[in-house]
Amino acid sequence: MNVFDKFLNSISYKFSKGYPDMNNEQDILIIESELRQLGVEAKIPKSNITSNPEINNILQILQKAGSRSEILPQIKDILVNYTPEQLKTFTDNFRKYTVNDLDKIWNIFSSDFFNLQIQGLGRGEVMLIIGLKDSKSGGIETKDIIIDGKVYEVKQLTSGSFKLGADGEIAGSSYLKNLMNFTPLFTKEVANSLDLTKEEEQIVNAVINYYPKLDKGNGSKGFLNLLKRTCEILKEKLSTQKETPVKYISAGGKKITLSDDDYNKLLPQAGTININLGDELEDTRIKINKLKRHPWVENSNLIMDELNQKYDSFLKKIDYLIIYDLPGSPKGKLISSEEAKKLFTVDRISQGLQVKYIPQ
Repeated sequence: MNVFDKFLNSISYKFSKGYPDMNNEQDILIIESELRQLGVEAKIPKSNITSNPEINNILQILQKAGSRSEILPQIKDILVNYTPEQLKTFTDNFRKYTVNDLDKIWNIFSSDFFNLQIQGLGRGEVMLIIGLKDSKSGGIETKDIIIDGKVYEVKQLTSGSFKLGADGEIAGSSYLKNLMNFTPLFTKEVANSLDLTKEEEQIVNAVINYYPKLDKGNGSKGFLNLLKRTCEILKEKLSTQKETPVKYISAGGKKITLSDDDYNKLLPQAGTININLGDELEDTRIKINKLKRHPWVENSNLIMDELNQKYDSFLKKIDYLIIYDLPGSPKGKLISSEEAKKLFTVDRISQGLQVKYIPQ
């Protein structure tokens, strides 16, 4: 007898049968609780086998269709609590519909199955595998659903937007590379050295003040618009500025730009004045000269072009999208990848790229 058998024998009195039934959820919870008291955290996988052969057959079909093993116990728990009438309705409609019947699938299955999700499976995916005939789950390896070789991505809108998921990650993108090159170059010192209007100061300072949020992979629509405008301002201001040192002094926390003549007048003289005019001047000059050649300063349209490249890459991998909560079609709407390009536009970055619905 091994250690685990001895453990089960010691708690056998806690089970109604005198031993744990691994198909009984309450018995599994008892075992997990007893192990926790011993300092052992354990999650015992639920069995997908039930006493109802009809439910067992449904689960086997879903498993063969590529449904993730983690979601099957959730489906089983729903089915075993169905009345005979509910189970008959389920089986009569199980995997009987096409993608043109999204309203029917919603009306029959959404109340119990739309919100089922685990990591890697979003809302609506499980319900569609249950309702669509010949459908297969793409799982983690590929897109959400595959039918007759066609790839379908399932998305639910939140405030009219959806995330692209892994395909929207900006890591390794030209956008992120240019952003990481831009932020250390365009600093408050550089901004203060430019001849800006009050309106231009507000724009560029808003961009600089947003920098700390970029570490979290964020980029609001407002920030992207201001970033584009800032690059346009830089192109205008820097185009007339020669690659010569920008001279200024620090006074009261502010940078005061100096002409060459004024700078020469303020050069330190023994016994009269001591001003540090060294590294900051050279650092600012180098940053300005590099900014002149930055791709975004040369062409501010590249900012959104680079993000649109990510969106295009996402769409090229799929044939269709099934969108939930789209205005006018909350129960799901089928659109082609070509239609998606016209209906959604790149909106913002929030732990990955998001696109937003364009009201028609």
